[in-house]
Amino acid sequence: MLLNSLVRKYPLILSWRAQLARLYCFMGRIEHARREFTRLAQNDFNDMPIDGAYVSILSQLCTVSWFLSDRPRAEDLYRRLEPYGERNIVAGNTAISGGAVSFGLGMAAAAGGWWDEAEARFRHAVDLNTRMQAWPWLVLTKCGYAWMVVSRGQSGDRERAEELLDQVQTSSSEARHDLGAQVVPSARLTLRLQSLSVNCLLKGRLAMGTHSYGRRDVLRMMTALGAAGFPLRALRADAATAYNPAAKLEIDVSEVELRRNKAGRMLMARIYKPNGAGPFPIVLDLHGGAWNGKDRHAEEPMDRALAASGVLVVAIDMTLAPEAPYPACVQDANYAVRWLKANAAKWNGDASKVGVYGSSSGGHVAELLAMRPRDPRYNAIPLPEAPNVDATVAYVAMRLAGQRSVRALQECGTATPRADDEQPQGVLRAVETIHESNPQEILERREPVTLVPLLIMQGALDDNVLPAVQEKFAKTYAAAGGDVQFQVFEDCEHEWVAKPGPQTDRAREMVKAFIARQLKH
Repeated sequence: MLLNSLVRKYPLILSWRAQLARLYCFMGRIEHARREFTRLAQNDFNDMPIDGAYVSILSQLCTVSWFLSDRPRAEDLYRRLEPYGERNIVAGNTAISGGAVSFGLGMAAAAGGWWDEAEARFRHAVDLNTRMQAWPWLVLTKCGYAWMVVSRGQSGDRERAEELLDQVQTSSSEARHDLGAQVVPSARLTLRLQSLSVNCLLKGRLAMGTHSYGRRDVLRMMTALGAAGFPLRALRADAATAYNPAAKLEIDVSEVELRRNKAGRMLMARIYKPNGAGPFPIVLDLHGGAWNGKDRHAEEPMDRALAASGVLVVAIDMTLAPEAPYPACVQDANYAVRWLKANAAKWNGDASKVGVYGSSSGGHVAELLAMRPRDPRYNAIPLPEAPNVDATVAYVAMRLAGQRSVRALQECGTATPRADDEQPQGVLRAVETIHESNPQEILERREPVTLVPLLIMQGALDDNVLPAVQEKFAKTYAAAGGDVQFQVFEDCEHEWVAKPGPQTDRAREMVKAFIARQLKH
């Protein structure tokens, strides 16, 4: 590949590497794109020179961030590119046009799910490219605009997307070029693929209506789209199969080593892998046990139920309080998220949206993990094979969250809990640490936190984690701008999900429905 040769020959010319990353995306070689993107993102793009290629590089990387579903970097790139949003990209003393800058901003906004902003940027790009008669860029912009609209999924969006593609074909005919004729049929196919298993493309044939598309047809479509720079996200090799919470799949269970903790114990990961096309959404299971006990097997019934519905579930051991105090267990969870994202493909997982399921004290760890994904204390364990992968998660589902112990310690002002309480004295040894690590107080202090969607399931008869405590947290979280679903299970105590019964079945179905809602966004 010519671009690859140029990157190797001129490693300091970053524009070649940015183009290579985008080309890899068009070709469906997502991990290759991620590798080049990661190299360009070193030091959070702060090492990138502000020169004649700066705006062009940023715009291309905005497109790459969309392919990689990298929302944090999309936000960073958007912020850097925004000052140039009214301009056109030029190169070679204005000899070459790169189209409207606002197209890259639209792609970054779409990556972040900021639909109104994305639409405004695409509209501006359409207007500017039309006035410049930049036909190839107009085709690219309207096709990207169409896919953004479909991804948004609002009422009438599918019809709006088809209308945009009709406009591409009409404008192409009027301008007497055939680029629209090459691209639009493939673009329409990507819209239709939204509700189908994209992996069928990789296995040979895809039946659609009265037509059958074989491997050669798909390659021709990808070539036409790639030539115009059309985002092939719908055709990428790792696009996830739509999640169906009612699915009943066979699963395989295996175990791998996660890491050895400072106490010398090897922490293990238990993998519940669905048998199917995939790639599957991922859930990290964080066990309870009052920070002092239990392991990866603690929530096996729930893990198996989720996996059978088409979720790759990974349950991990965490450092226990007698082995090391806080924040050791949160560090384990943070490391596990990054490790999972880097290794998801090994188990047919989709790393773009990793969720968390936590129980009791594991729920407390999950809250801290989600609210502080970039806290340097929690990120302290390095992952050399993927140093730039972050620990952000998409959502958290919890069966309770072990906060009563913290409350009790706060009330008595000592690190010695009441006799009837859980035993957090090992994990939270100082009163200051107890306050610092309390999610309720974190919100009350108005610390800058990440607010992911939460599902909190609470037993009405729980005398360990009181319903009033959880309800207060849910209200505080919602008041801070978070999306939270708080559900009370009548006649249920602390560990009701460990026992078969209708309320246990209800909890499993509730978690699956919650996951399905998050995956639609």
